[in-house]
Amino acid sequence: MHTRLNMQDWKIAENGTDGTTDLRPWAVDVKTDISRIDIEAVCPDNTKREIWIEINDDQFVVHAYDPDHDEPVNVRITKSGILVDSDDRGEKPLNYDTDRYERMEAFVKQMAGMTTPEEEFEAEGGEFDGITYEDVDEYVADISDERLCSEYATFMEMVRAAKELVK
Repeated sequence: MHTRLNMQDWKIAENGTDGTTDLRPWAVDVKTDISRIDIEAVCPDNTKREIWIEINDDQFVVHAYDPDHDEPVNVRITKSGILVDSDDRGEKPLNYDTDRYERMEAFVKQMAGMTTPEEEFEAEGGEFDGITYEDVDEYVADISDERLCSEYATFMEMVRAAKELVK
């Protein structure tokens, strides 16, 4: 049996879009027979993700392929647990540290939330404390020593935080 589906990110139906979710559908083909189920998803960027499901040696096995690897990640569901293996990925992707990822994502969001002198200059139309500056370089050259020291201290805190994340 063969079925073709169009699927979208689940967040669209449940929460609406936040402006970052890709609204384009994925073409998903499902093929089944007595010994396995094959699922191929063609993404909007035309890359493919594939899984096949089978029963092997009393294990329910899901083989998952991505476009960057020759070998799948295999999830083997046994009577007493779940095993994960892969021939060409090593252990690192299989032992993915989600807490570290979330901390890195928070760090990047914190960095992205900071303003740059160029943004300040444009937002204020070149005028600060009653002084109108010709360009952003002139504005930056006139930033007080107190503020520069404060900005440097913030920068060093961010460097320390980044170093902790990559340990």
